[in-house]
Amino acid sequence: LVIIAARTGLGKSGFCLNLLEDLSKSYNCLYFNMEISEKQLYQRLVSINSKIDMNYLDNQETEYQQEIIKNACENISRKKIKIYSQGQTVASIRRKIMNECKNGHTIAFIDHVGLIKSKKESTLYENLTEIVKELRQISLDYDCTIFLVSQLNRSADNKQLPKISELKDSGELEQSATTVILMHDELQDKNISKDQVDISFLIGKNRNGSLGMTKYSYNKLTQRFD
Repeated sequence: LVIIAARTGLGKSGFCLNLLEDLSKSYNCLYFNMEISEKQLYQRLVSINSKIDMNYLDNQETEYQQEIIKNACENISRKKIKIYSQGQTVASIRRKIMNECKNGHTIAFIDHVGLIKSKKESTLYENLTEIVKELRQISLDYDCTIFLVSQLNRSADNKQLPKISELKDSGELEQSATTVILMHDELQDKNISKDQVDISFLIGKNRNGSLGMTKYSYNKLTQRFD
């Protein structure tokens, strides 16, 4: 169970789609998306694959662009990707992972934990704690990898490196995760209008490896992390 956390608008979904686009060459990948439309999701994947600005996907200016986009669509169609855009419960996620695991190792992306439906009438903290515990159990039961997107508390200081303790609404996120990746942009307010920004990735917890920090360049127009 890998937690990917950041403040709102920092590219968590984009980063997960970069992982999805890459890992789906070799593994069965499920993407549980509960925020944007399926069309928007595929547009992002095509931009990541083709390196073409999303603004040009519906209005290709040259035959060369058309050919690149067509090739990107064909590349994605050959990958092992299944996208679920409707709302999900933990039970529905479990069923889909269970069915997919019969075909080999499965990687599931859940975007994001705060949107998973709960049937229990409990506090937000209690519901989220139970959801995270169940997702961790699913990863153990079916030997699958789960990337779980989460937000950081709004009280966290944009200029300071994020801490695991700032994971939103439940300490169970830190407790159950094998790895916690915290995304950070200390110039976020100044970078809002920029198309290319540098994002720091802080490995705040890693049960099977080292801790540390690395940087990626994020192109908002193509959704690519390089």
